[in-house]
Amino acid sequence: MGFFDLYHFCGCAIISDRWVVTAAYCLRNNPIEELRIRVGSNEANTGGQVFNVEKAIPHPSYEKKRNDIGLIRVQGNITFNDKVKTIQLETNEVPSGTELLVTGWGTTETGDPDDLQQLRVKAISDAECKNAWNVTDEILCTFTKRGEGMCRADSGGPLVRGDKLIGLVSFDVPEEFLTVLRKCPTSSAGSKQS
Repeated sequence: MGFFDLYHFCGCAIISDRWVVTAAYCLRNNPIEELRIRVGSNEANTGGQVFNVEKAIPHPSYEKKRNDIGLIRVQGNITFNDKVKTIQLETNEVPSGTELLVTGWGTTETGDPDDLQQLRVKAISDAECKNAWNVTDEILCTFTKRGEGMCRADSGGPLVRGDKLIGLVSFDVPEEFLTVLRKCPTSSAGSKQS
């Protein structure tokens, strides 16, 4: 997701031919007429299909660290191919220690990357996550190792296990290099809207 094809600032995941899911944070203070959704490219600002935004729906109770999820309806239909697919939502709990994959174009130690970055992370137990960082049940914490994690411009990016969407990058705790992700709801009501 970016502004007028000028720069990337958030990630998202495709849930139907007209809808993507992202972090509500990415939708605040951003006029939809200036937003663009790029799908089907591993480069932040070139290639793939680019769509204007028809409607953006942040969670009505969004506040930092709570309800950080939103839907975007694109203008036109996303064309599916080998690089562009919908993702199913995971309906099972994620056990502590489960290896997961997160992707994005967030800032790295060398700046803002042009190529899609990926990182394998491990889920932290809900109890440890809640006790250490005082978060709600909707949150899933992950960790890899000190010095690795998600950063600016990774918000809204997908966290997956296999071919299922587990959550979205919400916020990080830089001193711990821990990333807190919003668990995706287990119903796909947004994909049923027309």
